[in-house]
Amino acid sequence: MPPPALLAIVLAATAPGAPAADPVDEPAGEPALSPCDEVLAIVARLHPAVIAGQVEIGGCARIAGYRTKLVVRGADDPVGLFVGPEGGLIRPIVQALDGETIDVVPHDPDPARAVAFALAPAQLVRIYLDEENRAMDLVVVDQDLDRALGPDGQHLQLVSDLTGWTLHVYTESKELQMRQQARETFRRELGLDEAGIEQLIAWGFLDLEAVAAAEPTELARILGTTADQVHALQATAAARATPSP
Repeated sequence: MPPPALLAIVLAATAPGAPAADPVDEPAGEPALSPCDEVLAIVARLHPAVIAGQVEIGGCARIAGYRTKLVVRGADDPVGLFVGPEGGLIRPIVQALDGETIDVVPHDPDPARAVAFALAPAQLVRIYLDEENRAMDLVVVDQDLDRALGPDGQHLQLVSDLTGWTLHVYTESKELQMRQQARETFRRELGLDEAGIEQLIAWGFLDLEAVAAAEPTELARILGTTADQVHALQATAAARATPSP
C-alpha cells in the first residue's frame, strides 16, 4: 500500500572578550514556542475545565494560521466539556488565535477510530490498515474529498501528524474503479477463482504488489489455502507486478 518536528534551541551567549576563567553569561533568550506550544499555553491559561483538571489535552497538531486539532480526554464528554455550551469555552481560545479554526476530537485508543474522529468534518466510509507500516488507506464519499485533503493537503497532513499514521485518501468512485481493475488483474495474472478474488479485494488487496508483499500466513488464512500455494501465488504476483519506475 501504497510527517514535522520543530526544534526550539536556546543559545546562552558569552560576552565577547570575557576572560576564559571567568566567563560573563548574558541572559538567555526565551525558548521559542512551537505552533502547538502556543495553543497549549493559551488553553492552560484560559480554559476552566483544563485548569480544574477535568479535561486533559491528549494530542495536538497545528498549521499556524490555518487550523489546530486537539485530542481531549478525561471526562464522560470531553469534547462537549471543552467546547462548552454554544461554544462558550472554546471561543476565547479561538479569539486568542485570531479566529483560527480549532477541531476538538475525543481520544480513542483504536487507531482507525482515532483517524475517523480526526478526519471530521469529512465523512469516512472505509479504512484499510497496514499496521506493519503504520499506514492507512481512507475512502471518503466523493463530495468530501476536498474536505478530507484541505488546501494543498494540509488537513490530511494535520490528521497524520495528530495520529502518527501515514494516510492516503481517495473517493468511493475511485475505490470502485480500483476494485474492478484488481478483479481483472487477479483473474488474468493469478488465475484465481471469483471467491478468492473477492476475498483479496475485501481485505484491501488491490494490486499485485500488495499480494506479493503480504505476510504469507495472513494470505493463507484469507484465501483458505496452503503455505505452498501461497508461496507460488506470491512468486507469480512478484514476477508480474509492474516494476517501479
